[in-house]
Amino acid sequence: LISNISKIDRYNQYFLLSIRHARFPEVDISPDFQYELIEIPAAFNPYLNVIRDKFALRNIISQYNLDIVHFTSPLELKLHFDLGKYNNSSVLTLYDLTPLFYGDLIFRKKRRLLKPLFYALLRDIKKAGHIVSISQNTKNDLIEKLKIPGEKITVTHLAADDCFRYIDDEYYLKEIKNKYNLPDEFIMYLGGFSPHKNLKSLLEAMVLLHVEYRLDTPLIIAGKKDSFFIPELEKRIWDLQLTERIHFPGFIPAVDLPAVYNLASVFV
Repeated sequence: LISNISKIDRYNQYFLLSIRHARFPEVDISPDFQYELIEIPAAFNPYLNVIRDKFALRNIISQYNLDIVHFTSPLELKLHFDLGKYNNSSVLTLYDLTPLFYGDLIFRKKRRLLKPLFYALLRDIKKAGHIVSISQNTKNDLIEKLKIPGEKITVTHLAADDCFRYIDDEYYLKEIKNKYNLPDEFIMYLGGFSPHKNLKSLLEAMVLLHVEYRLDTPLIIAGKKDSFFIPELEKRIWDLQLTERIHFPGFIPAVDLPAVYNLASVFV
């Protein structure tokens, strides 16, 4: 986001907030981009970060007379977040309201603590001056579930990283194919194993492909198998007699993902 804004904006001045002593990410910034890095002191106790951030942000907005403050995640709002008179100057990017619909699955551990925190966060979301949602579906949820006016929400889809591009290096593609023991043709899934990802329906779709269309293209389910849902998923694969068509290559690092996407027949 910073890199691309720096390429198109020569007029506005930006202040980038970072925790002191935290490693600032390597970002390709245009040389004539006007910005200043502001470091917020690190709290000696992580539980005090909420208090630290609340007062630090208010002071920064007031001191620098900021026109807009952008939060790239609701998690940055922490608990009982409130910028007071500066609330209308805030813009929040929101990805989804998954915990609202699947809270019992997501908050399986520490449910008594995390669920109240999440609902406190929902109250704070309403205080943002404007919300950027990454899908029309999320916007609809915000309107329906949180009663936030539609004119207060802008849908902006997320962009793919520059590394995701067409690759025509056959030798390199073959190297990646052998590295993960991938078949010549395959359907690729990448997106976590939690029940709300609905992998059960994906497995049933694989059965339909065979029964109704005589297609036996293998399914690659990529990702680290560390979910509580894995045993249940593997049992479902066995029950549906899909063990020969479902492959788990494990965790695939970001550097190899573009090649795997290129090798896939289709991504689901």
